[in-house]
Amino acid sequence: MSHTSKVIDGLHSQIDTLSTDLNETKAILAETKQKYSILQRRNETLVEQVSNAKHQAEVSEALLKRKERRVTDLENQLTDALSSNDTMKFESDNLKSRMNKLQEKENTMIAECERLQVAYDAVVSSQRD
Repeated sequence: MSHTSKVIDGLHSQIDTLSTDLNETKAILAETKQKYSILQRRNETLVEQVSNAKHQAEVSEALLKRKERRVTDLENQLTDALSSNDTMKFESDNLKSRMNKLQEKENTMIAECERLQVAYDAVVSSQRD
């Protein structure tokens, strides 16, 4: 009987050890499930943050492209304005030159008119005499 008791005691001891191992494994499993749940929520949060960051990057890229197009448009407008300014300056210089020539011609005509007036007055005066 003693041999049977020893076997039963050994089996009870093994059952206790296995029960303890099972309880520890269940505790570890519960802790692992809890950590998994926490990591899953953290992962979802990170995925959402990455999605938001991608969206923000796309918006920023679109804004940058619009600003670059605006800069290009403004550069083209500046080039056009400078070209127009050069053209207007050239035309202005030509008009000033033409005006100076006309003023010189006018002064010459006034002097000629005054000379003719003096000659006319002299002719009239000699005619009276």
